[in-house]
Amino acid sequence: MLLNHIEHEFKIIDENGFGVFNVLESDNPNASLKDLLKFGLLKKPYFYSDDQLKIRNDKFKSYFKSFPEESDVIELYGPIIKGSIVESDFIELNYEDYLLKIEEYICYWRNEGWNKLADQLNLFQLYYTQKLALENSKTRKFYFCDAENIAKPRLQKLISYEYFFTIITTHEDSNKIIVINLGRD
Repeated sequence: MLLNHIEHEFKIIDENGFGVFNVLESDNPNASLKDLLKFGLLKKPYFYSDDQLKIRNDKFKSYFKSFPEESDVIELYGPIIKGSIVESDFIELNYEDYLLKIEEYICYWRNEGWNKLADQLNLFQLYYTQKLALENSKTRKFYFCDAENIAKPRLQKLISYEYFFTIITTHEDSNKIIVINLGRD
């Protein structure tokens, strides 16, 4: 399966909150989540444009130049070790249930007094709901992963996120795949 990256947007709200919106096209219409993961949907660094990625990699290499070349490097997708992401990490939702899921987080965070997190997620949700409306959002499948629900041995301990969500959305009549990442580090 070939995946062609056709749109990238990185958005920051606050100093530590981020949203990433990527649109990809697959040569396999109506690919399953299992197939998308198998063929590397989350293995590519879609958090940044190619130019941004090169700059970040150069900076990263300069920080760790004292390590020997043969050192093992753990590849991450947010706080999750890349090779450990599986289909069962996601829950399948329709559009209405996806909106309800996000609203549940917002309400819970407000009840806990975490208003800054709730406000941030609400702003991202409003923005990305508008973008998704252009992509037949009401008839798409949504796959939602909260890194908080990943088994601890599959998370990188040194990198801390207050939250990290991955949303993958597909449509049975389209080869467009949308990947949204929301988080605060």
